[in-house]
Amino acid sequence: TEAELELLDGITAGTAAANKAVVLDGSKNIATIGTIGSGAITSSGTIQGTTITATTAFVPDASDGAALGTTALEFSDLFLADASTIQFGADQDVTITHVADTGILLNGSSKIQFTNAAESIHSDGSKLILTSNSVAFSLPTADGSSGQTLVTNGSGVLSFAAASAN
Repeated sequence: TEAELELLDGITAGTAAANKAVVLDGSKNIATIGTIGSGAITSSGTIQGTTITATTAFVPDASDGAALGTTALEFSDLFLADASTIQFGADQDVTITHVADTGILLNGSSKIQFTNAAESIHSDGSKLILTSNSVAFSLPTADGSSGQTLVTNGSGVLSFAAASAN
């Protein structure tokens, strides 16, 4: 019986002690268990702790198989190391990389879109391309001279030219 085990090992229901029997309390809780060394822990309920440490990775059970947070329980802050990446897509085709003391880098030909594809900013490797209302404007690759203004060639290519009096 529970009473016999408590007497035998000198423990109280709902507590744990080194090299002693474990006796659960009426709600099957163990209050003083401390660190548990084990293999996989499987639960149909909630696993909770003040700090949960992963030594290698924290992964979902399948690709696209879990969310981080919910619509009602959001995380607050995200802390990533220098040179860390955020990778999007099943084949990680879009990445954002932290460039230490500089900012973030969007990979390859990826774009930052606003509302939809008709509004975006991207680079072709030599210049910025701003798209507004599906019209792409290519910015000049050098700055202009004093008194010059930005002009268009009518096809979305912007360049510096002398200001003309109209």
